[in-house]
Parts: sequence; C-alpha cells; structure tokens
Amino acid sequence: MLYKRRLKNRHSFRKTLAVLLVLCLLLMQSVFVYGWQSDNEDGTFNNPPLYADYPDPSIIRVGDYFYLASSTFVGVPGLVILKSEDLVNWEIAGHCISSFTGNNAYNLEGGTKYGNGCFAPSIAYKDGTFYVVVTPNGERTRIYYAKDVAGPWNYHLLGGSYFDPCLFIDDDGTAYLAYGGAWENKISMVQLNSNLSATTGSSRVILSYNNVEGTHLVKANGRYYLFNAVPAQRLVCSRANNVWGPYGETTTLCTAGKGGHQGGIIDLPDGSYWGYLHQDDGAIGRPTRICPITWEDG
Repeated sequence: MLYKRRLKNRHSFRKTLAVLLVLCLLLMQSVFVYGWQSDNEDGTFNNPPLYADYPDPSIIRVGDYFYLASSTFVGVPGLVILKSEDLVNWEIAGHCISSFTGNNAYNLEGGTKYGNGCFAPSIAYKDGTFYVVVTPNGERTRIYYAKDVAGPWNYHLLGGSYFDPCLFIDDDGTAYLAYGGAWENKISMVQLNSNLSATTGSSRVILSYNNVEGTHLVKANGRYYLFNAVPAQRLVCSRANNVWGPYGETTTLCTAGKGGHQGGIIDLPDGSYWGYLHQDDGAIGRPTRICPITWEDG
C-alpha cells in the first residue's frame, strides 16, 4: 500500500510538472511575440526607450547624435557607449574597457571587488575628442579618451579617487570634475588641465546637502544646473550663475522608487531640453527613461 501510494504521488508530480512546463512554454512564447517596442513609428514612444539594465546614464549631444554612457560594473567589454539620433532608438557604438587588468581583486578567484567594477561614468566631448570619466571600485579615477566612440580608447590616470565623478566642460573649454558620495553630505569640484590628464588647483565644496551623489552638472540658458541623487529617496537640482556657485535653493524634482533616480538634462538641436534618469524595474534592472523639460522662472 505504501509503494502504491508513492507511485500515485509520483504520477501526480509528473502531471503537475508537465502542466508547469506547458505554462512556461506559453509564457516564453508570449514574451517572444509581445516583445518591448519603444518607438511607435508615429512620432510617439514608450518609456523606457531601452528596456534593459542601463543605469547611471550620462548623455551628451554632438551635432545630430546623442551618446549615452552607462554603468556596466564587471561586465566586459565594459563602459558601454550607445548612440542615437532621437533619444529613443539606440545602438551600441563602443566600449571603453576591453578587460580588467592589473588588479587581481577583479578576478573571480578570491576577488574582493568583482561585484562592483566600474559604475556611474560621465561622458563629455571637447575639440573632436570623446571623454569618459569613471572611478573603478577602490581605484584612482580614470579619464578615457578617443576620437571615435568605437575606439580605440586610452586613458589618463588621475592622482586621486573621485566618487561618482561628473565631467563638465564649460563654453570656454575649461574642464571640471564634480564629485561626491552620499556619506560625505557634500559635492566638491576640482578643475582639470587643458588635455584633461590631471587636476589643477584644489577641490572646493560647491554644495552642502545630506546624502547626495550621482552628480550631473549642466549649463543651460547661461546658468549652471547641478543635479544630484539622494539614494533611494529623490532627485534634486540646484542652480547658480557661476560654475563655482553659490548654488541656491535645492529643489526636489522627483522622488525615488516609481519617480526615478540619478540623471540630468540634454539639449536638442531645436533648442528644447529633455530630461533623463534611471528607474528601478525589479529583475530588469534600472532602465533609462526620458521626458520633456519645461522651464519656470527662467
């Protein structure tokens, strides 16, 4: 009797397993049939344009093209650069990093930094050269540079380690590095030399605010806008008439969670501006989203 009961339970288990397999196949089929499409091909789009894990976005426009740099952590090739003509349809244009070398801590065998790698890059363009700044976990800050985003890429190794660095190049060509981690409760900035190979002068605090990081510095309509993320809470913005400040009242643009986190704004050829940020989407990761920008009080 015990054997027959076990056999009966085994048949029941097989039936259940078969049903589950059929359901899985149906679900997989539905995924393939109903894939994500951002461009509706009628002048409208669905957010996110990239339904994939492209967190910590940094976007610039060079002529008629937009370029996006994103965190890739320990993925190689790493520090992906994407290219688009409309902020909606993107393609992979290159990678700054072909492999992690020179530090065994990034290896799987006894590695202590493998889970972090490179994150929160910042992309900029100056005099025919693309620049991407990043601080690999536990390492000194690097500024990668190339004439073409497809590569080859080389890099300058700075003297210090700057957390979540933002590379900002002003209208006169002067380059700055704004940076700061949430535990510091401030954002600091330091000037770079003409070829962006080293810092010059001392760092100065440009914003004091609790738990800010993920800085994006943008110049729009003659003013400087400092965007910062408060992890798991909100995206904030401060404004100044001078790159060194003082930066005035800090305004909350959106809350985290469903509201998004860590981003900035980008100008379009027609003079309008769009905002971008990433949003946690569970197992998908943190896709980048975009939205139109409206201006109030200048």
